[in-house]
Amino acid sequence: MSEPLKNTVNVIDDKSFVIDVDFPWPEEAKNVTHTVVSKPDGSTENLYVWALPGARCGLKEVRLVWNMEVCKASVDIGKKPTTVAVTIEDNKIAKVNNNMGGIIQCSRNYSNYGLDKESLGVICYMVDCGGLKKIEKIDVDEWDRDTIQQALDLVSKGISNRVQYMWLVIRDDFTAEDIVMAAPLLGVTESRMILTATLTSDQWQEVADKFQGVTDGFVLKDAVVDSASGVCVASICSKVRLAILETVTFEDIQAFAASFEEALGQEGTNCQEVDFEFEEGNVEGYKDTKEEIARLAAKLGWKANLCPYGDDHKIWIEK
Repeated sequence: MSEPLKNTVNVIDDKSFVIDVDFPWPEEAKNVTHTVVSKPDGSTENLYVWALPGARCGLKEVRLVWNMEVCKASVDIGKKPTTVAVTIEDNKIAKVNNNMGGIIQCSRNYSNYGLDKESLGVICYMVDCGGLKKIEKIDVDEWDRDTIQQALDLVSKGISNRVQYMWLVIRDDFTAEDIVMAAPLLGVTESRMILTATLTSDQWQEVADKFQGVTDGFVLKDAVVDSASGVCVASICSKVRLAILETVTFEDIQAFAASFEEALGQEGTNCQEVDFEFEEGNVEGYKDTKEEIARLAAKLGWKANLCPYGDDHKIWIEK
């Protein structure tokens, strides 16, 4: 981590002050830096800054983060300035260089929106330099190996113990092992956990062992569940309000049904509905599975529903 930039503070009144920050700033968010600001009330807070590569018409685009709010602005670099004036009003960035070139947008708050990879990197920097102690939920727009590792780091440091949403898909650059690596995050996902993946029974066991039952919805797509994995998938389904199993092939649907029935008798279950959607047109392939699901519903005292629009490949059971 680089040394903080130097600054001077000029107080306007009890709610407003100007920070004159050393310039230029490093380019790209991965090289974000900060300056430690002494506020009029005697407390300190970090202002995080970086610049975008290149310039246009003598203006350099920059980014500033204050009080978790991201400000997009530009700096006139024609006269090679050595400082940038940042005006704070009511604990928000109000002006950058008196808005000569000025603020482009200053409304995105890291606490209220999903984070892209760049933003998550800035969050991790804020944590590392002691400027961020807690966030309610980790909300990432797109998950990959890098963002998973960053989020795991935040969880391990106690910065957050919840994830908003996760959708993980096995592809050339993302494997079943990566999903297992993400198991601690999947286990604390609140809104929806979506997996497009076929896992081994050992891998499913690792995911199930870390599943804490705080998730509202679980979606499994385009997967094969072998007989040994069925008990783990059933356990996860039992702990969410809504489980959706879309084009999932069960090697032993009876074992899955028995495991789900058993799981519902254990503490911490929450399931109200399980939706099944099979490969359209393959009636013989899913006929026996549908019948077993209907029998399961009867055993549980749940209602078995068929789609009223003629979609024979769908069935859902609800409490």
